[in-house]
Amino acid sequence: MAPFSRPCLSLAVLTCLTAFDLGTTAVFAAPSRDGAVTAELISEVDSIQPGKPFTVALKLEIDSGWHTYWKNPGDSGFPTKIAWNLPEGFSPGAIEFPYPHQFSVDFGGIKQIGLGYTHDHPAVHLIEITPPANLAAGTEVTLSGKVNWLMCDDHQCVPGGVDLSLSLPVSEKSSVVEATSEWFADARRNIPAKAPDWQLSVVEKDEKTLSFTVTVPGGASSPQMDGLSFYPDQSGVVNLSAPQQFSSAGNALTIDFPKAAYFSKLPEPLGAVLISEAGFADFDGRSAIEVSTAGATATASKGTAAPVAAPDSAPPDSADESESDNPEKNSDNQPEETRADAASSPFGGSLLAILLAGFLGGMILNVMPCVFPVISLKILSFVSHAGDERRKVLTHGAIYTIGILLFFLALAGIVIALGLAWGGQFQSPLFVMVMTAVIVVLSLSLFGVCELGVKLTGVGGELTQSSGYAGSFWSGALAVILATPCTGPFLGSSLGWALEQPPLVVISFFTMMGLGMAAPYVLLTLFPALTRRLPRPGPWMETFKQIMGFPMLAAAVFLLWILNGQIGDTGLALFMGALVLLGLAAWAWGRFGHAASKSKVAGYATIAIGVVGAIVLSNTALNQSGQAAEESETADSRPIAEIIEGYRAEGKNVFVDFTARWCAICQTNKPAMYSEETKAAFEKYNVVFVEADWTNKNDDIYQFLKEHGRRSVPYYPIFPADPSRGPVELPQNLTPGIILDHLKKLDDVEANFPVASLP
Repeated sequence: MAPFSRPCLSLAVLTCLTAFDLGTTAVFAAPSRDGAVTAELISEVDSIQPGKPFTVALKLEIDSGWHTYWKNPGDSGFPTKIAWNLPEGFSPGAIEFPYPHQFSVDFGGIKQIGLGYTHDHPAVHLIEITPPANLAAGTEVTLSGKVNWLMCDDHQCVPGGVDLSLSLPVSEKSSVVEATSEWFADARRNIPAKAPDWQLSVVEKDEKTLSFTVTVPGGASSPQMDGLSFYPDQSGVVNLSAPQQFSSAGNALTIDFPKAAYFSKLPEPLGAVLISEAGFADFDGRSAIEVSTAGATATASKGTAAPVAAPDSAPPDSADESESDNPEKNSDNQPEETRADAASSPFGGSLLAILLAGFLGGMILNVMPCVFPVISLKILSFVSHAGDERRKVLTHGAIYTIGILLFFLALAGIVIALGLAWGGQFQSPLFVMVMTAVIVVLSLSLFGVCELGVKLTGVGGELTQSSGYAGSFWSGALAVILATPCTGPFLGSSLGWALEQPPLVVISFFTMMGLGMAAPYVLLTLFPALTRRLPRPGPWMETFKQIMGFPMLAAAVFLLWILNGQIGDTGLALFMGALVLLGLAAWAWGRFGHAASKSKVAGYATIAIGVVGAIVLSNTALNQSGQAAEESETADSRPIAEIIEGYRAEGKNVFVDFTARWCAICQTNKPAMYSEETKAAFEKYNVVFVEADWTNKNDDIYQFLKEHGRRSVPYYPIFPADPSRGPVELPQNLTPGIILDHLKKLDDVEANFPVASLP
């Protein structure tokens, strides 16, 4: 058939539009194109009737050979979504997806199926919009939104997006546009029909297999077995590449699937689309129906039934604006090396093993650089205790332990209540400022500028005084606060697993970390003979105390470097001026705090000037928080998962450094990552290095870490170029040799799936 010429086609469209109403506002938005996709908004009605819901179609014209993604994109990609900008009172429904096709690609003559659930030309998504009831007839309303998608062909994937708007009049009564009514009917036929009476159930058949059964209600017609397809609407459940073979018994259709590589548990409820090439007779011949486990029982483990949530608790639509454009989130791709579940603990997968890892990790925190300044104070404290009565030594050890435990429990409460990450408080510039100021003042105290040692640290003086006990408590508290940027051995995967558990497990894990951190000091207090082996108190303590002021200043410099990444150069200069004024106040306290009354007045005035000036400058510095972001505006601002997906689509392996300035371990690993040996290995194995800097609050990085079982940094995954393979995870402490050993594991990936060789 000869194609229409463009003028003839335009004339035909114009004729259709004018046939139903020459005076109405256009029900088509102007099409907008990005890459291989042209997007357009189309209204089903000619006008908006106040309070009456109406349907808008998002039409994606996709070039031949390209595709976009379903709400469960599969092994890679992310779904199409629209972020609406509607007038006040308008409420959009969830975007509806037509039933998908399973995408496959030919790798060197080997057909690789199961890479994703996709849409090709054209894809029509329907959205129901409810207008407010108080709209005034005779006015005009503009509906606008930002549409985003991922478009891929056999060789590459490119994120796309356009801004669309559609203007419609408001009238007392609206009508369906006759010219597009059949087109909308066809679009609805491609949306899976809801089949609440067709019950889906799932059984965990064995350790590697899930068995899905769709029960056809009595009186309904069973679909033909040939040409059936079954697609779960959530990722991380099944292995997409497995062939689909149905069996039937009575009114039940059953299909077995291998579990996804990173299967953890069955979603509650789980939905799926059942597709029949012959159509479903009970649904007007439509090709797809939507089934769900809602109201049924999903078997969590072989022979053990678990209740499924009610239908109104269904998972949110993955294409809604509240979800992240995250290909990894919607992926079966999960770590091949390790994963943040109980089994990844170095001591096994039981709860007891996880708690043991927390205890040992807490012990090791004592020697981490984050905590070293406080440890120096405790060294002096135990030297001072050496000649005291055992009761006093035990009391100080108990109070120090209580300080640690209370602050660990406080952190657990914050994590449970707010869902914060380990070390997340260091993402707050205000918190970093306060900690820096405290450490600087403590340093000045150790140097003898102001005598705050007894009251704040419990070092020296008569330990029978209440201030000495308070010092032990606050020493424990300060140690906990400074420990949070560090995870150290045993804590990485165990901490990530624990933070995803019920509150009782979180509290137990944090308690074990606290007990582990306090354990060395508890031992010293329980066995006084150990303390007697320490040097006797004497003049050397004053020298040692002053020496220990320098590690304190080193910690302050580290915190200032963190702060520089948050408030920029100008903000840092202002805050350093605030520290000078704070130092002036501390000097005045030490110089005039115990002087005669006349001198005290001058001293207190100086202290007031210093403290007030420090607060004013600090507040001004906080207002510079956006400068650091402006100074780094050249960095890639796309979601981290989108960056990874883009490189993988180009056939590259991706090494991601999840780091933060406040993470001491992250900084010690930098030389290994930037060594010449590592750079050569990256080039050899076709690896792109990506840095995900979490110094400042970043919800995208937080969600990505959480989806991969992490709530802390560092985290070092290598994502192979082949999208069907999960990341190779490296340990938290790196050397060039460790990095090279893990890169070698990519050889097997490339041998089996030669994505990098694609043009």
